[in-house]
Formats: sequence, C-alpha cells, structure tokens
Amino acid sequence: METKQSKSEFEQLRNKKEIKQITKDSGWDYTEANNLALVLLSQELEENGLINFTLEFRADECASWVQAEYINETIKHPIIVDYDFPYCYENIDAFIETLEEIENEIIEINQFIK
Repeated sequence: METKQSKSEFEQLRNKKEIKQITKDSGWDYTEANNLALVLLSQELEENGLINFTLEFRADECASWVQAEYINETIKHPIIVDYDFPYCYENIDAFIETLEEIENEIIEINQFIK
C-alpha cells in the first residue's frame, strides 16, 4: 500500500522529469541570461500545473529583472516571493532546485497568512 508521503515523493519525481523535458523542449539555454525565455518557460510550466507561481519580467530606466509572484487565495492579492529570480544556472537541476525553493516559500507565506 502506497503511503501519502511516498505518493508525494513520486509526484515530485514525476514533476521534476516533466520540468526537465519541457525545459529541454523549450530550447532555453539556462547558462545564458535571457529573461524573456525564462518567463516564457515559466508560463508553460505553470500552464502544465508544474509550478504555482509566475515569473514576470520587470524593468525600469536603469535595470531589468525577473520576479516570482503568485496570487494568494486567502487575501486574493498578488504576492511577490522573489524580487531577483536568478536567470542563469549551471544545470537544469539547479533551476529545478530554485523552483522548489520558491514553492516552499509560498507554503510558508500561506501558513503565515492563514
């Protein structure tokens, strides 16, 4: 009989495989700075239910950056989780680790808000 924890671990492994495949299929070169490609990739990951936040490109007259944000269901308001989302990675696993860190931060924020 499969426990809830092992199912969760299985789902996480499956999600990682799907994220890797979608990332490879997108053609995004994770070793180079390309904010737009990263944002487009995140939209695809979100549409496929693999992440529950959005990466948004922001810019002002001096700089540009990517930020992670999501809509909190309790307060029905967007929350910025990370103002300076990294856009270059050594490998896909490092990218997935960053996505997981954002997901964990969202869990903590949601627990705090409730």
